[in-house]
Amino acid sequence: MKIIYLILDAISYQDSWLKKDTKMKYLRNISFESLNFHNHYAVTHNTIGNCAALLSGLSPTLTNAVGRLQSYDENQYGYLQNVLKENGCSTHFMTPCKFIYSPDPNYKFEFDSFSVLSPSLAEYRVSAEQLNNQQFFKKVKELSSVKDYFLGLHYVDCHEPYETPLNNKLKNRFLFPNIRKFLFTYENIFYRIPRRILRLYLKPSTILKNIYMYKEYPHLKNLKSNPLGPLLSPERYSNFYQKCWEDEDLYKEFVEMKLLATEYLDEQISKFLNYIKENSPKDTIIFFSSDHGNNGVLSPNFIKKNGPLNELSTHIPLSIITFDDELKKKFNVKGDINIFSSHTDFYNTALRLYNIPVEENEFEKNLLNMSDQERFILSEIHDNRKKHVQTRLVSQNQIIDLRIKPIKNPENWLLYKKEDLLNNPSSEEFNIYENYKKKYNDYFSRRKKQN
Repeated sequence: MKIIYLILDAISYQDSWLKKDTKMKYLRNISFESLNFHNHYAVTHNTIGNCAALLSGLSPTLTNAVGRLQSYDENQYGYLQNVLKENGCSTHFMTPCKFIYSPDPNYKFEFDSFSVLSPSLAEYRVSAEQLNNQQFFKKVKELSSVKDYFLGLHYVDCHEPYETPLNNKLKNRFLFPNIRKFLFTYENIFYRIPRRILRLYLKPSTILKNIYMYKEYPHLKNLKSNPLGPLLSPERYSNFYQKCWEDEDLYKEFVEMKLLATEYLDEQISKFLNYIKENSPKDTIIFFSSDHGNNGVLSPNFIKKNGPLNELSTHIPLSIITFDDELKKKFNVKGDINIFSSHTDFYNTALRLYNIPVEENEFEKNLLNMSDQERFILSEIHDNRKKHVQTRLVSQNQIIDLRIKPIKNPENWLLYKKEDLLNNPSSEEFNIYENYKKKYNDYFSRRKKQN
């Protein structure tokens, strides 16, 4: 069995190929042949925590990858790649940006091969087209003779700053008049733009940094990353975001920039799927989803009101497809699922695909054989750095939203007390949270003991 998981960074459900009015037309057409999940949720609002959940089947407070300051090696419950390797499966992961994995610079997340192609999503951004043509297609070809493998591939084009090749359309003064107005003020023309030219092309520290980075990341130069972004990328100018929150017309064009990014990635992902269809369809099943929703266009006022965990940041698309007719028939990989699902469900689903015994439980579901038993989907964040602490439980009939005071001790994140809360949920809602989380923590503590 060959499992490929495509992580399409920062796409909310509302912007995705699963919506009728989407800009992602290629994947929309492909979705008519895939199994699509319309109520799929991320476990937190960042890549770090969601990747940990995908690969562990656990909520962030159990893995401890719940903010930006924790590391993957703090997880005492084990990861999918460890179990797969023990069962003779080859495991691989490729990403165009460096996660915050561990204080240990040699920590490689325990895959057979783990490739970080760029040091930074923002400073050395690599486009999907270059990733496909230079790295991802080659990796699939390299693994073609391997019977069982898991391959995770990460794309970042829909994550802010939105700097895909389609952003050339920003030059059109009729399509983006307010962005042009922002860029070509007197202050920018005579101060910020010249200063940025100096920084990009003439500043010694930038030149030296590029030399160092191209040496440390040997594929980076050929991947045609644009160090520090294009000269006239509006998001590279310090007051752009603030202007967006203040100017409704500018904000609307900022949202259009985001949609241009989804349009670009749509075409590139369809090319990857077609590559699999033509070159490696046998025994291959592909999951494609976002890690989390799009946070880039959410204003500080929106986050203050709704919290960092909200429908736009956690409600995401998921589709599963195979071009192997036998697999499609065996697992019924086609149609639409409205039952609520979570990133944590991938762990047991993958184990089942490799015929590894799985214990049935009330917290995880098999994405390829979804039961209709109702449950809560759990999303959590505890980011002391930004003082963002929130737990959100979502089910078909209820949303429980807890806002919590920052707490330094990770042991206390496992089960919050009533006095830890900043908001005022009803006693019934808090009791539901407390009982559910106690059962959740107790069940998964067994896996910790086994490891």
